[in-house]
Amino acid sequence: MIIKNKKGQAFEAYKLLIAFVIAAAILGIIAVMISKTNNQAVVISYQKIENSFSSAINSPIISMEKPFVVKDVLISGIISYNRFEQLGNIEPGCFGLITGPGITKEAYGAMIEKKYLKTDIYFRCGLGEMNDSLIPNDIWPGVTNYEPFDQDPTILCEKLFCVMYINKIPSDYTP
Repeated sequence: MIIKNKKGQAFEAYKLLIAFVIAAAILGIIAVMISKTNNQAVVISYQKIENSFSSAINSPIISMEKPFVVKDVLISGIISYNRFEQLGNIEPGCFGLITGPGITKEAYGAMIEKKYLKTDIYFRCGLGEMNDSLIPNDIWPGVTNYEPFDQDPTILCEKLFCVMYINKIPSDYTP
């Protein structure tokens, strides 16, 4: 049924057009809010990751036995060796990455393939003079095809070395 005004003009099409414009505006606002929420979740996740990394550095023997874990973090973009070496004040080449699915290893670190990846992250840190028999096999040899840890990290790193597992559970980890 078409409603007409006094001049005989139909208003149904205009009402539908106005409803469509309002609905599109509301959906646009919701999409922007979701995007901002995800970006904020990434910022909070990186803060949690950095705090856990600091804890692992401060307790290297403990983190070698039982890795420090950050559950259900949202990550995106690039994770670089340099960032964590600077954050932990450790020698260049003494931070390694072990990655799982959804992450591509690069010469500078790792790139997250999706826009956002929800995952768990584990940290293990050890001392340079640590007995290499205490180091899990998945850390050495060959964490990556690139630097670091082309050599035994107990020889390579004078003070401290750390490994970050992204979207991969350490082979000997038990919750």
